[in-house]
Formats: sequence, C-alpha cells, structure tokens
Amino acid sequence: MSVMTRLASLTLNLGSLKELPCLEPFTELQYLSLELPPDLTRLPSSIGKLAGLRELTLACCGGITKLPSIERLTSLETLLIIRCGALRELPASVDALTALRTLQLVSLPNLTTLPVSIGALTVFTGLTLNYCGLADVPSSI
Repeated sequence: MSVMTRLASLTLNLGSLKELPCLEPFTELQYLSLELPPDLTRLPSSIGKLAGLRELTLACCGGITKLPSIERLTSLETLLIIRCGALRELPASVDALTALRTLQLVSLPNLTTLPVSIGALTVFTGLTLNYCGLADVPSSI
C-alpha cells in the first residue's frame, strides 16, 4: 500500500486544472476539501466512492452545476458547499447519507430547492443556509 492510498486528509486548492484526477485510490480518505477554479465544470464520480469520507468541503467551484452520485458516502458527517454559484441542486439521494449531521450551504444563488428526502436524515442536527436562491425549505425538515 502506498503512502498516497493511506492519506486520511486531503486539501486541494486547484488554480487552473480543467479536470480533477480520479480519487478512488484514496480508500482511507476521511477529510476532503476542494477549492476549484471556475472553469472546472464537473467533479469526478470517484468522489462518490469514498465510503470512509467523514467531511467534504467544496469551495469556490463556480462551474459545477451538480454533484456526482453521493449515496455511497454513508460515513459522511459534514457536507460544506461554499461559493459554488452554478450549483442548481443537491442529489435526491441525500437521504442515503445516514451519518450526516451538518449541512452548510453558503453563497449558492442558483440552488432553488432542497430535496424532500433531506427530512429522512435521522442524526441530522445542523443546517446552515446563507445566501442561497431557496424560496422555501421542505416541510420534511
């Protein structure tokens, strides 16, 4: 096993990349923080395969309109999405994030709705919504 596969925490501030590399080899990753350039338009689907991930932070990802499939992130406790202006929606499968305690959505002007399934999260204790385009929140919360 290489040192890279044993990484528990990874922070990337990517200035000019057009595409992120596959993250699947990072099987031990628990904390992932990505600050992305505005011309990056999609996240690798391998993010959704990081089953041990406990915290995911996406910041300044202005070109991302949707997240990859995240239903396998059953260990995820904290999801922070900050200044991702093009993001339009969260995956409907957010209810599969059974360990999710905290969700912070900040400066997401094109995010107009939250999935109704968010109300099915049983350990969910913290929700921050600042400067989002939401007209309302699901009654299931």
